[in-house]
Amino acid sequence: MSENLTPPPPLVDGLYDLVEAIAAAEDVQAIGGPPPLMDGRFGVGEIGSINYLAIRGGDLAERNVEAFGRLAFGGWWLVESYCDSTGWDCIAGGSVRFARKFDELVRFGMSAETRRRAGLALPEDEAEGGER
Repeated sequence: MSENLTPPPPLVDGLYDLVEAIAAAEDVQAIGGPPPLMDGRFGVGEIGSINYLAIRGGDLAERNVEAFGRLAFGGWWLVESYCDSTGWDCIAGGSVRFARKFDELVRFGMSAETRRRAGLALPEDEAEGGER
């Protein structure tokens, strides 16, 4: 894999859905070991930047949130979460991934669909047309 993957610039819109998506994520994993200073909990205080945020759906529809960025203390984070049409306080779930390097987060943490939507598709994503 190329070491030249470059993240998009930081974003600030959509913070409500991002906060709720983080809270809904029950599957938390570190790729290649935990990021520095990570105590196992993840919240907005650990976010250094939001480099990608996609929210699909709306007020009366299911919502899906995909987001990634830098951790405040180094490394990268990724959230892929969903909620049903009643909002984040009913049926919701998802995952959080951490990695020390951006290319590890892209290759081993992101689903193929998220990579495609974020403009980070890998050659095998197009060849296989599958997830992770």
